[in-house]
Amino acid sequence: MRKVSVKPIVISPVPSATTAPASVRAMSVKRLGRLRLNWFVIGSVFGVGLSFFLNFFIGVVVVPSYHAVVAKVSDVHMVEMATSSTPPATNDDTERYAEAVELASMTPADETATAEPTTDTPQQAVAAASATVPPTAYPVTLALQVTKGSTLLDMLIANHVETGDAHAVVTALQSKFNPQKLSIGQKISVTLQRHEKIGDAAAVKELAIRLPNLSTIELQRMQAGGFSVAAMEDISAAKSFRGFGKVRSSLLQAGADGHIPAAAMQELLKAYAYDVDFQREIHPGDTIEVLMDRKPNKGGAGFSGYAGIRYAALTLKGKKHEIFRAKDAYGELAWFDGKGNSIKKSLLRTPVDAVHITSGFGMRTHPIMGYTKFHKGVDFGAPTGTPIMAAGDGTIEFKGWRNGYGNFVIIKHNTKYETAYGHISRFGHISVGSRVKQGQVIAYVGMTGMATGPHLHYEVRENETQVNPTAKQFNMASGLTGKQLAAFMANKKTAMAELASMSNPTNPQVASR
Repeated sequence: MRKVSVKPIVISPVPSATTAPASVRAMSVKRLGRLRLNWFVIGSVFGVGLSFFLNFFIGVVVVPSYHAVVAKVSDVHMVEMATSSTPPATNDDTERYAEAVELASMTPADETATAEPTTDTPQQAVAAASATVPPTAYPVTLALQVTKGSTLLDMLIANHVETGDAHAVVTALQSKFNPQKLSIGQKISVTLQRHEKIGDAAAVKELAIRLPNLSTIELQRMQAGGFSVAAMEDISAAKSFRGFGKVRSSLLQAGADGHIPAAAMQELLKAYAYDVDFQREIHPGDTIEVLMDRKPNKGGAGFSGYAGIRYAALTLKGKKHEIFRAKDAYGELAWFDGKGNSIKKSLLRTPVDAVHITSGFGMRTHPIMGYTKFHKGVDFGAPTGTPIMAAGDGTIEFKGWRNGYGNFVIIKHNTKYETAYGHISRFGHISVGSRVKQGQVIAYVGMTGMATGPHLHYEVRENETQVNPTAKQFNMASGLTGKQLAAFMANKKTAMAELASMSNPTNPQVASR
């Protein structure tokens, strides 16, 4: 018998290196791992894509269809409520209920085409509109609008005004306005009260007619009998108006009484601060008067808001301080007196909010050099970063580094005066040649250059020579000349003529330009 050899059974997952062919040996655990990872990535991408598609389908197709069905069912429900005169159950449905009532009351297009037109008289139309107002609900204010063929007399009578009283109202109005000139669309506000003698009739208490030129005719019943009628111009209808206030407790209160905007009052306080001590010189009975421009409304219908002051007069104990706003020699708006002289009279003595002077003007021992030297300015001690203000209006003449001074700025105010600022940590939004206003921040305190601590070195130069900034007030007043002065005087004349044309100084009156 032939002996049969039996091969051993390999139970290891790894093929034998001696018996397995090359193709089988390549199928390793590493390859299986990569294959599994590939299938995982493919499955993940497929799952994300399917999820995105389902979300897109539900959001674009299913949800809008659901909302449309719900809205349709809700509208049908509302229409049923409207036709059955059943009010909505919740406040949220009130608006839709009103729309449903309007929808239910509309006549279909095919019925409208065949329906016979109806014509109501103006009296019937007004009476129908006001029929919901019970005669016992006096006083009541009605908003009426002129329709084709209607008259004021008819509209009053249709609203239960006693005939004699209606005729008296029309007659009284004729002193200021002809009621026959009412145009279609004009609005009339009328307040009715119960007639004194006829219980079921009304009498006119107040009436106002808005005219196309934005003015209003106002009528009011007087206690002694009869009516008072006034034509009131809308303050927003004029480009310029006059405000007038009398001091009772403060100047700001007077401005508010005169309908002067708060921003305008702040501007006036700054302008008058050169001549007026507001803590000691304002007394009850003093007055403030302004002529102002207003901003035009969008669309060109009238004016509103604060555009600027052209004239102001502050009367203190009978003495009037008048100022006018005009362009200066640089083309910028500034304040001038009646002769065309600038009201700004001096430089700021302290161009930084500092509590003490660390070094004055004159001879001193230099803190770094150690020897006696003339100090040509004033040093104000202040923390690094404290704002430095321009001492007066002027032009930036120098901005940069200068030995000893560190970062340095020079402002030229006029042909006579300059101011200089040293040891600056950083500059403000300025450049050489740019114009600056008094009080404008030009830089910030530091200790650049030769300095032992943060402070501002401040100089005033008169005819290019340093002078003591604290010794006196430097006269900075400059006047208009030539064509500028002529234009100023012409504008002043126009402003004064406008003021003269505005009567009753206790109330703001308007004037057109």
